[in-house]
Amino acid sequence: MITVKGKLITFEGIDQSGKRTQSNLLHNNIVKIGHSSDLLSFPVYETTIGSEIRKALRQKNYPVHAMHMLLSANRWEHLDLIKKYLNKNDFLISNRYFHSNLAYGLARGLNKSWLLNLDKGLPKPDLVILLDTNPNVSFSRKHMQRDNYENISFLKQVRKIYLDLSKEYNWLVVNANKDKNYIFKEITEKTAKFFNI
Repeated sequence: MITVKGKLITFEGIDQSGKRTQSNLLHNNIVKIGHSSDLLSFPVYETTIGSEIRKALRQKNYPVHAMHMLLSANRWEHLDLIKKYLNKNDFLISNRYFHSNLAYGLARGLNKSWLLNLDKGLPKPDLVILLDTNPNVSFSRKHMQRDNYENISFLKQVRKIYLDLSKEYNWLVVNANKDKNYIFKEITEKTAKFFNI
């Protein structure tokens, strides 16, 4: 078991649900109120594994098991950085973590235990925030340069799985179809209450 000082908050949700925006906003707010914080965003494309993931997202015939193993490997290659951030900060905010691998993998027919075992041993988050977005809203936010995972029927399936997982694991679910400032206000209020900050 990995023991660390800081709290890990992860944002999950389908594509274009506002994860990057809300991760940045929460990080800045945590620093503003006097706590130390760092940010991560997965996948990290600036590594050999990350570069392969970027290519795989564009190749429809890429083996599904290999794809999810790559995504997991990308997190494992950053384990030392994750631990460093958690040991030097009060908080670490991550845009996506291993829950994305789980939701998208289940939507692609992979075994749940197999998917969970890929990331077994990584630091567990203290809070998972699911930004729940209607796939139609997702598509209205981005029209071009979509990867293999980004079609409405598939995203509807991923969204349902995310919501099922949120009930199973007691995640914080936020309606992300609304204005980003309204969403941010709800997130800051609920995280402040959750961590008593």
